[in-house]
Amino acid sequence: MKESEILETTYHDIMDVIRSEDVEDPVSHLTESQDTTIHTGILCELDKDSEAFLGDGVAGLVTSYIVFTRPEIDVIEGDRLKVKHLGRVYDCIAGLPFKFPSHLEIPVTLKERV
Repeated sequence: MKESEILETTYHDIMDVIRSEDVEDPVSHLTESQDTTIHTGILCELDKDSEAFLGDGVAGLVTSYIVFTRPEIDVIEGDRLKVKHLGRVYDCIAGLPFKFPSHLEIPVTLKERV
């Protein structure tokens, strides 16, 4: 059993990877952006990476998150990740993924309405 397969047994979440791609209209030849689902039902793990208090008189708390998954999963910076974690769906934007032989680490920004 490979290390990536062993780590995958610790993943409890499911994600879909959605990528915005330019599509040309065959009649008008205009290009528009269209969301395309690249992967569905991928095992992953959404984890809270760190928390930091904003300083200089700014009140607030910034929490960063990271998604772990198998190294061969195709994710690029800017992809939307819909992660189902403990029954809740988190809509995330992928940062620059970092690949290890055993796993892929993707820093994410949560898209939430305030």
